[in-house]
Amino acid sequence: MRKSKTQERIRDVRKQTFLRRKKKLKIILSIILVVLLVVGTITLKKLSIKFLKNMEIFYIKNINVIPKYESSINSGLLEMEMGKNLLFCDINGLREVIVENQQVEDCKIKKIFPNTLQIEVVVRKPWMFILDNGNLFCVDRKGKVVYPIKEGFSSFSIIENVSIENQEVTEKDLWKLNTIKEIENAYNCNNLKKHINPDKIIFLRNQEMVIYSDGKRILVAKEDIAEKFKFLKIVFNEIEKNQQNWEYVDIRFEDPIVR
Repeated sequence: MRKSKTQERIRDVRKQTFLRRKKKLKIILSIILVVLLVVGTITLKKLSIKFLKNMEIFYIKNINVIPKYESSINSGLLEMEMGKNLLFCDINGLREVIVENQQVEDCKIKKIFPNTLQIEVVVRKPWMFILDNGNLFCVDRKGKVVYPIKEGFSSFSIIENVSIENQEVTEKDLWKLNTIKEIENAYNCNNLKKHINPDKIIFLRNQEMVIYSDGKRILVAKEDIAEKFKFLKIVFNEIEKNQQNWEYVDIRFEDPIVR
């Protein structure tokens, strides 16, 4: 009886040992299989990349710049992209390099398979001249310096006491640009061109400014520019009606001062 129980225990021990070994073997085989799959995938990927890189059908043969007349921008950079594989072209990196050009406001890049790169460029448009520390800059409506300036460009006015740093209007002076936009819009909406030609606008303290026109001056504050310019139109109509000479108009307050 004892012998039978002993033999049964021995069989159980052997069975448990076998099962543990079998489990370990399964784990080892699973690990080996995973490693082989990973290595195989990496190898296949490398071979696929190498194969695709060498396919001439995907070599960049055409770079279309929209609009066409801006193709001279970053022309050297774009020439370097010719002949590269379109599949592996880093369009995000290329875009970052292109928009570093001071002339470029934005750009979109699209791959057109099998071998064409399309680049849509938004070029900065000159808007206003700013005189800062004796240096004349031209900026776009976002305050970024624009150059070169094409022949024939004319600015609404020349603005003084606006600071330029790192090729753009400083953050503390951006409100002045917005004020100039309001002035330009109000000037055009009220058809003031027949009365004044703002050749210079100088910002003063307390958010006030002087608009110079042929040596004459208009003093205005930042607040309610649209309404103030409607009133300025009435003032000029009265001046014209009465054939009055004037050198100075102050529209900062409710009652204008004309001299």
